[in-house]
Amino acid sequence: IDGSKHVLTPERSIEIQEVLGADVIMAFDECPPAMSERSYMEPSLARTTRWLQRCVKAWKAGHP
Repeated sequence: IDGSKHVLTPERSIEIQEVLGADVIMAFDECPPAMSERSYMEPSLARTTRWLQRCVKAWKAGHP
């Protein structure tokens, strides 16, 4: 709203969803176009996987 920039990390996204009381917590992923080249898809999938792993770790840290 005020034009300020925010960094939304996997850890911060989990924190925000927890504060909001979400019943279902989601990890971000990149949804490349269906007909993307393999050279685009592989790094995209790797990024999504890394983010998911970080989200799971952050969630587990808050639920020992």
